[in-house]
Amino acid sequence: MSVIISNFPAQFEQGGYHFAKLTENDLKLLRFWLSEPHITDWWTPPEEEIAAIEEDIKADRANVARYIVSHQGREFAYIQAYDPAEDEFWAENPQEAGTIGLDQFIGDPSMIGFGHGTNFIKGFIAGIKNTDGVEKIIVDPAPDNAPAIKCYSQAGFRKEADIETPDGPAILMSMAS
Repeated sequence: MSVIISNFPAQFEQGGYHFAKLTENDLKLLRFWLSEPHITDWWTPPEEEIAAIEEDIKADRANVARYIVSHQGREFAYIQAYDPAEDEFWAENPQEAGTIGLDQFIGDPSMIGFGHGTNFIKGFIAGIKNTDGVEKIIVDPAPDNAPAIKCYSQAGFRKEADIETPDGPAILMSMAS
């Protein structure tokens, strides 16, 4: 279990966005979002992703902090933070202690194109960056996911390297916390 991740708040407000830790009650919404065409190209198939999350919830694992994001009372996005030192996905690209990885998406397609991606990522980072032990934050978009790369750049991430991951080529982007 990641000590850093376990210290993240259950919910918080930041930059006009509300972040609430994912519960079993959110899985139906998450499954729906994962089935949206703008997400299926970049994420694990919905049933695989949901099965992994359900397993983590049942085992009470604290290796990933998962949140549903709301704006003005409307749930519209998902974000997860994890410790890459505890994730076999990162075995070929080890990260130093204190690094937190992020994955996220806007599930509601009607919320795309209004700056919410950049803004909720900035809000999330502001909400976790003072957690003891957080030194660096990383993301790893696919090289052909131009919207994600642009969003991360606008949120303050900078390209570190081109890497190979179990999911294929990626761009490692980072920021100091």
